[in-house]
Amino acid sequence: FPTRRSSDLRQSIDPGHWLWKVLLSYQWKQKDQHINVLELVAVLDLLRRLGRDGEVHSKRMVTLVDNQVAVSCITKGRSSARALQGPLRRISAVCLAGHFRLCLGWIKSKWNPADGPSRWAKKRQGSHA
Repeated sequence: FPTRRSSDLRQSIDPGHWLWKVLLSYQWKQKDQHINVLELVAVLDLLRRLGRDGEVHSKRMVTLVDNQVAVSCITKGRSSARALQGPLRRISAVCLAGHFRLCLGWIKSKWNPADGPSRWAKKRQGSHA
């Protein structure tokens, strides 16, 4: 195995290597929550949706997240922050139930292909056309 420097581990993944499609696009339901909790809930929502499709069970799930705290907590499987523990437990349960192997990567927010679609919900709700 090639050795990696610790600086390589914090580099963003280039999303241009894959084709993307929008599965979910919505506004945060609990806007009073901390962004780290909301990012974990977004990953949980994605896994729940994918878990309904039997064809993706027992597969590797490549998921890009632009929140380093969320990536670190999910990768490690734990957090000392009580607010993150609930969503982390649910993510683990969904992964176990669907036999998912979650492969997480951090991505710069400006490169995140999900960033634009996440704002579509705001435009839909704000427009009265």
